[in-house]
Amino acid sequence: MDICIEHLPIRELRPYVQCVWYSPATDDTEYEIVPDGCVDACFVLSAANPRTLLYGTTTHTTASRLEAGAPYFGVRFRPGKASLFVCEKISELTDAQIPVRDFLGLSAEEVLCQDTFASRRRRIEALLVSTLATANRIEGDALSHAVAAIDASHGQIRVRDVAASCNLSERQLERLFLERVGLSPKRYARIQRFRSVLHHLEDPAEPGRPRLADVAALFGYADQSHLHRDFKEFAHQLPLLG
Repeated sequence: MDICIEHLPIRELRPYVQCVWYSPATDDTEYEIVPDGCVDACFVLSAANPRTLLYGTTTHTTASRLEAGAPYFGVRFRPGKASLFVCEKISELTDAQIPVRDFLGLSAEEVLCQDTFASRRRRIEALLVSTLATANRIEGDALSHAVAAIDASHGQIRVRDVAASCNLSERQLERLFLERVGLSPKRYARIQRFRSVLHHLEDPAEPGRPRLADVAALFGYADQSHLHRDFKEFAHQLPLLG
């Protein structure tokens, strides 16, 4: 969410939580969710209808809308880590946002009563730390290694090589990804490569407009058409390039 202001969590939570974020009340309610492999727990701090939502990871860029005049507050989990804190099946959250009664016992009404971001952040971080202390982390190391390998390669790595580096079969790795990330490892790698291209194109240090053929080659696409297909699937359109 580009409209969000993001803060790093306390050090103990950083391997699991990407950020604690908030979005001030606004009348500019339209925004896009770009796929990233993350799951969010979100509190809609509406005076008329406070509520809690879980946002699953998406498989394509999704147009969404905020409630006008309502601040939002939430936590974004790193890929594969939400299952340590979320009771719902991660695979069933993909491409969905679902209302829940509360998150870790914390309701939107309670968050709304805490009138500063700092107090809200302290409350959610304390709950996350408490939950982490009793969480089942079985298979977590293998998945963390796989996610890190894909991220480090910007998605340019074969699933079979990732599985071998984790001492898993491809089928075992796929099961882990679907259960803990909500995506297959192949799709997760495609998304990370797509996001790497986006960051490259938005990098102010890059002089001029890069040629499409050069960008495709840099990020391991077979050709320009291959790059176009990924952008059509994930982001609808490719920025104008040279």
